[in-house]
Amino acid sequence: MTNPETEFEVIKDASGKTLGFSLIAGAQTEGEDFVGSFPKALRNKKADIKFEGNEIVFVNPDAIFPGRCAHKLDQTDLVSLQDLLASENKLKIEKAGFFTPGFKIVKMEQ
Repeated sequence: MTNPETEFEVIKDASGKTLGFSLIAGAQTEGEDFVGSFPKALRNKKADIKFEGNEIVFVNPDAIFPGRCAHKLDQTDLVSLQDLLASENKLKIEKAGFFTPGFKIVKMEQ
């Protein structure tokens, strides 16, 4: 399993409310493959987003370079992202990143 290079960001509105997050690959073949194939693998229930301790963890065994990446979160962001992913809010996956593959998962506007 690889440890792909990735950049993670919590997406918030102007008032500081968490709307979602983004994961963008670093300039590394393994990271680009991992992140580029993640949305489809997640949709097909072959990838996972989970929380371990104070980290959000992305696992993609379906990639050419299967692996996992983890990013540390402060307690407030950890709780807000857990709530977001566990809620009944409708979420959407959109493309993110410019030079390398990336995606963001955000709450759909209502």
